[in-house]
Amino acid sequence: LLLLLLFHIHSTWYIHKMFYSTVFLMFLGVVSVVAMPADYNAVIVDSLVPKTPTQFEADVTIETIAGGIPLPKVSGKFYYDYEYRRQRVDSKFMGITQSNVDFFEFNKTITYAKFFGVTQCSTCFLQPPMYPINVVPGSIEVGKSTVHGHECTDYMLPGMHELGLDFTVSVYGSSEPVVLLANLTLGVGKLYPPFLRSTILQYFDNVVPKSFTKEDEIFKIPSECPQQATCDARINVVFLLDGSGSISAPEWQKALEFVSEMLNRFTLSKEAVMAAVVQFSSGAKTECQISGDKASLTACIKGIRQYKSGTNTALGISTAASVLQQSPKSDHNLIFLVTDGQANQGGSPVTAAREAEKSAHAEIFGIGVGADIDPEQLKATVTPPVDRHYFTATDFGDLQKIMDEIATSACDNTACTLPSP
Repeated sequence: LLLLLLFHIHSTWYIHKMFYSTVFLMFLGVVSVVAMPADYNAVIVDSLVPKTPTQFEADVTIETIAGGIPLPKVSGKFYYDYEYRRQRVDSKFMGITQSNVDFFEFNKTITYAKFFGVTQCSTCFLQPPMYPINVVPGSIEVGKSTVHGHECTDYMLPGMHELGLDFTVSVYGSSEPVVLLANLTLGVGKLYPPFLRSTILQYFDNVVPKSFTKEDEIFKIPSECPQQATCDARINVVFLLDGSGSISAPEWQKALEFVSEMLNRFTLSKEAVMAAVVQFSSGAKTECQISGDKASLTACIKGIRQYKSGTNTALGISTAASVLQQSPKSDHNLIFLVTDGQANQGGSPVTAAREAEKSAHAEIFGIGVGADIDPEQLKATVTPPVDRHYFTATDFGDLQKIMDEIATSACDNTACTLPSP
């Protein structure tokens, strides 16, 4: 009980994430009878009735009952912004003020908390993505109730009771309904004695829909927290660069700068991330051999000269796969394909990509630059799901803007950390 109380004091904010991620994951794995698309977050928001605001602020209270013993309430101010995948709570517990802000960016979660006046920063270790505060898909209406003076409609997820879990969401309002109370009880049913039962109640009052901007001060990361994510898992990476004649000399330099900057997103060493660079045009060549030495890779990249010929994407992919096959064993093999157009020589890049996935166990990312790319061809070339492996930039200068998206997407299923401030 003492350990639970300590957890309750310091980690109440994470109850909110546990609430929805746990129930939703159980729903997907056990109750669902239909296959959910890869982008199930969007499906949740768009398909549910009633819909609730995706941006709001409210007073929040969390109550926990463990084994029949009520723990002290935690209350505070809650700021919710599903549009930009972030949320914040300022809470008070026994006179102690704590602030927590979570950012969910392409499988990267940046979290900071102020506790006893000390700022603590952390990032993802495969934490669940952010889910909307809404009725869980598949829920059924089970009745009406009055919560804090509001007439509510109650929804329950069927099939959970048999698994020892009850999850009820109460919604009020007609023109713009909001979730007022979420009630999660663990350990229900005949298999669980009362002393093992735990109930978490989270409810909102004074809900005000908001229009948060991307740069809103409410969600500003404090200067004490590092701003850039890195991957430190054991992975081999091949940067596959299109060196065809349609790319100008300044654009080529931007492409090389992009690769050099991407190296900063990885922890390079023989024990962690190792990288190589392959250029393709009418032919293909390994320009920089696979290495964990950042200095040697950076020097090699600066000296790469552009071929300025056709676009044989299939040969480039096959060459990158050969590099990975001959590389030291790793947990993941990644290919980052950067191209400004479509294949006009050689075989099918799609066929080459599927062969690379089999022979080198490669995960292929596609980065299309400019207006001349063939989106459908590039989407078919990358490893599914497309939304996690396909990226675009308006020009080579804009590659810098999407580096964090690419790096953190590549971090999925690997350890993601932040460098020390």
